[in-house]
Amino acid sequence: MLMLFAMITVSLLLSYGIGNISLGKSQQQTGTGMVFDSVDLSLKDLVNDSKIIVLGNVVDQNSNGTGGEDQVGVPNNLMQVPLIRNAIQVEEVIKGNYTDKTIDVATEGDLTGHISMEGNARLYKGERVILFLYPEKIYAGKYSVTGMEQGKYHVDSNGQVRGKFMQNGTSLTSFEATIQKLTR
Repeated sequence: MLMLFAMITVSLLLSYGIGNISLGKSQQQTGTGMVFDSVDLSLKDLVNDSKIIVLGNVVDQNSNGTGGEDQVGVPNNLMQVPLIRNAIQVEEVIKGNYTDKTIDVATEGDLTGHISMEGNARLYKGERVILFLYPEKIYAGKYSVTGMEQGKYHVDSNGQVRGKFMQNGTSLTSFEATIQKLTR
């Protein structure tokens, strides 16, 4: 029922001339800057919808916002959103096959924080994270975070993992074990 509501909402937006691009299974971004996050994803959904899951550190970020491949556009060009390129130094691959030492993860917004997308996974240089990722078709050669902010988990200096729906935290070892069980 919820999915039907989301599809009707997107259809109505399109019928009024508002462009959209797909940001993943459960999100629709419209030309007005609104994000429709139709479904809160469970951990199982995140695991199933992600090609790879990595533990790593954000080692570099850049966004020149000059256009081309560094911006996200919608089909009718009502909106251009800068793209942040996040270089993640891979500490461990929890799910999937990935052998490089770094992985490029694309997020929408700019590094100043003046332009951001509601619900977007915001990454910070120096941050240790677990990321649920899928290969992004719009940003060739890069990955995007599954479920936007739902697919980003911060790992603090004490090894506690926290995310959008897990504010109290759990140990990194316990969280990884749960993910491993869900991949079987």
